[in-house]
Amino acid sequence: MVKRLVLLALAICVLAGMSASELLAQAENWRTYANPRFGTRADYPAHLFTQAEPPPANGDGQSFTTADRRAKLSIYGSFNATGETPRSYVENFIRPEGKLAYELIRDTYFVASAERDGRIHYMRCNFAKGDPGIIRCFAIEYPAAEKRHWDAAVKRIASSLR
Repeated sequence: MVKRLVLLALAICVLAGMSASELLAQAENWRTYANPRFGTRADYPAHLFTQAEPPPANGDGQSFTTADRRAKLSIYGSFNATGETPRSYVENFIRPEGKLAYELIRDTYFVASAERDGRIHYMRCNFAKGDPGIIRCFAIEYPAAEKRHWDAAVKRIASSLR
């Protein structure tokens, strides 16, 4: 069974024009960003986001950009001082920015995506229980024309957010 999965993965890589070594190199070039202040953690593709921006003075997170600055990733946390829920956060802070192309709101998280000025803006925030809860988020922005290129990375970052 495992051998079949490996062969299938290699076949997909060949069809996609990617060698097995490229696939392995990309898989190995992911790192985990961990924020000590809020405990926010997420995997990110270090082979794509090679430039770390100076961290904010309050220590709430970190932003990274690609070498050519065409894409930006921010991973951060914050106190939920106003007692927002995922739904109220989207209503109060995300939707007023403009029309959303996609949104998914659950009890403990939300996902929102929009296209503006030829760029995709995607955000996921997880809401921790407790008083005063913590919100752990990541936001990524990249050219809309490159959406297919970024889909797998966005999915992995989202699934790793803690």
